[in-house]
Amino acid sequence: SLLLRRLVRPGSPAAVMIAVWCVGLVGLIVFHKQTIGLDESLESRVHWTWTLIAFFSLPIGAALLGRPHRVDGECARPPRWAVRMSWLSGFWFVVLALQTFFGAVDRTSWPTISGLIERALSAVELITVGVLAVWALRDCNCARRV
Repeated sequence: SLLLRRLVRPGSPAAVMIAVWCVGLVGLIVFHKQTIGLDESLESRVHWTWTLIAFFSLPIGAALLGRPHRVDGECARPPRWAVRMSWLSGFWFVVLALQTFFGAVDRTSWPTISGLIERALSAVELITVGVLAVWALRDCNCARRV
């Protein structure tokens, strides 16, 4: 819908990152996470890789998309919120990446913390998708296309 509303140009960095996010979500669905004890299966590791790709690409795509549209007026609210949510997603992604690193070094109580971090990041990214949807559905004629 972002392409149809001409908020993003096909092939632009923002469009590419949103497309990578979509592919990452498909990867999450195809490869299931199957943790048995402390050892993870190969399928779980592939799932985790797709998780990082999806959680990394949406905030970048939303920030690239929203940044040029943050002008004064009614059309500026959704782009501003998209950029804000991108920063918040970026924060949770860094926390997730650090948890992944430290979890690989020390395999103690990270699975419990990991679940909380994943849920926080998922909630913020769900809000980001909602902001982008509201922006695409609004009747706003933004002058710039990213």
